Amino acid sequence: MLPLAKILENLIFAQTTNNQPEFFKRKLLTNWPEISGKLSSRMCIERVQHQMIVLGVYDTIWIQELYCMSDILLAQINKFIGENYFTELRFRYVNKPKIKINNLNNSKNPVINNSTIKPVIIKLTAQEQVSLKNIADPELRLALKNFLIRCKS
Repeated sequence: MLPLAKILENLIFAQTTNNQPEFFKRKLLTNWPEISGKLSSRMCIERVQHQMIVLGVYDTIWIQELYCMSDILLAQINKFIGENYFTELRFRYVNKPKIKINNLNNSKNPVINNSTIKPVIIKLTAQEQVSLKNIADPELRLALKNFLIRCKS
């Protein structure tokens, strides 16, 4: 038995098959997390115009990486929709959406979707720490340390 959301999706797709561009856009938008996989935490769909997709990227470092992978991403998108419809990917920086934290019963532990937030601790290797200590300029040392931590996150 199919869930109601899947039945509605099938009905919408059935009504838009005469209009292929609209069909492809809807299929792309409704299945984006499945299409992009783990990369969905790094980007979102900003806009779909004709045969071009504009992806919003949450980190400027990832824009270059995703641009280098754009042929692979485009092939995966077209494979998922079943036709080579989309021909161009563009990337732009966007702010990551904020997650609302709700306090239940005025407790001190914030809860998101019934799970507690756990901080991720990123440690630098001994070689990285030694290299950073050898940098005389404190501002440059801090900037490079933050850059290393960002790259590992």
